Amino acid sequence: MGGYNMIEQETLCSLREMYVLGGLSEKEQGAFERHLLTCSSCQVEVRSLREVEAWLLEDYASIDPPSGMKERVLHHVFADTVDSAWEKAVPFVDVSKEKRSDLIQASPRLKTVRSGLMYRKVSAWQSLLASAAIAVIAVFVTLQSVRAPISPSLPMLGRVQQSLTLKSTSFIPLAQARVMITQMGSQKQLYISLSHLAPVTGTEAYQVWLVQPRGRGLAVHSLGVFLPMKNGSAAFASTIPTGNYSMIAITLEPRTINKTPQGPKVLMGTANV
Repeated sequence: MGGYNMIEQETLCSLREMYVLGGLSEKEQGAFERHLLTCSSCQVEVRSLREVEAWLLEDYASIDPPSGMKERVLHHVFADTVDSAWEKAVPFVDVSKEKRSDLIQASPRLKTVRSGLMYRKVSAWQSLLASAAIAVIAVFVTLQSVRAPISPSLPMLGRVQQSLTLKSTSFIPLAQARVMITQMGSQKQLYISLSHLAPVTGTEAYQVWLVQPRGRGLAVHSLGVFLPMKNGSAAFASTIPTGNYSMIAITLEPRTINKTPQGPKVLMGTANV
């Protein structure tokens, strides 16, 4: 009987990530909340996971500079550096909104979402969540397992190496993205908090890319895909492969997962990763 109770407890403990994300059924949620009253380990993890989720899904507002200043600065910084570098990395198929429906109909209906450390099948209820937020939790749990004991109110995500915002393109001009790059030991992690994204339809998904200088050209590396929530917010996390990367880009792809960008650029920014 003791062994059975231990197995049941381990099963309930495994539900804490989905509990934080709101992905449990009513019955599962009730069972987990009863378990949470007596499980100190789950209490600590749920508290920490909620803090990470709150940071990643924060809906932040940008401060508008004087009229015309923003356009002049962004054009000067990004016009030559970002766009030309990206076009050299890979020829781009700029998919118009009219053509997107044709691509969607030609794509398989089942989506396999890869983001960071895990793969998931996306069902109807899961589409309400940012799939990358699930990956954020997976990354965070992995980091938790190797950290020294610290206060549960101070979750360890590694030392912050860089933070930046990405520039939106004309495809979704209101899109915003805040990036944080951390490092723990020799491993780097990428966290992105996004807002004001357009909804996806059919097999569409947003995909995150790193651009790496290679010889006289550039190469693109996919970090994975994510789906936004109904309010346009999303979160994404991934470990960063070893290498030197000069750019972070996000595209809206007609299907998951493409090995090279096939959809329009949504957000871009220069980085030293």
